[in-house]
Amino acid sequence: MNIWTSNTKYSSTKYIDGANKTVRKEIRYDIKSAKEFIQNFEGDEPDIVVYQVTCNDIEKQANGETFSQLDDLVNTTKNKFCAKNQRC
Repeated sequence: MNIWTSNTKYSSTKYIDGANKTVRKEIRYDIKSAKEFIQNFEGDEPDIVVYQVTCNDIEKQANGETFSQLDDLVNTTKNKFCAKNQRC
């Protein structure tokens, strides 16, 4: 599963090794909405989650706030998908 910005030009199965892969693109425009998507996700557990994050509002946040939000997003993803999966 990819949770990316709107710049998804190169998000394609043709760039993934192997013929039996699928890519699900989810466009979210901020870290908060990406986290909410992960928390509410229902369906087959992905093998891989990839984030492409760009932050246009980084200047508006306190020092370290964006990094804290990204860390929280990664931890949310681990908690959601790694409970049954020892690969995480």
